[in-house]
Amino acid sequence: ERLDFMAERLLARAFRPEERRVVENGFKDLLAHYRAEPKEADKLIAVGEWKADAALDRPTLAAYTMVANQLMNLDEVLNK
Repeated sequence: ERLDFMAERLLARAFRPEERRVVENGFKDLLAHYRAEPKEADKLIAVGEWKADAALDRPTLAAYTMVANQLMNLDEVLNK
């Protein structure tokens, strides 16, 4: 559901099935990385104007942050 929200906001459309698989697999890889390296997740989400909500799972937040970063760098997003 969160990935669908990101696609609609950034791409102004839903992911195509093959795109969704790539994004989901990327998210799963990132989540596994940040769960294995929680200090890396903490360092990532410490950056920014506001502090992260302490109630949120930090590895999950870090993984979604990186997925959003990747999506925002797509040519389709930059050249809308």
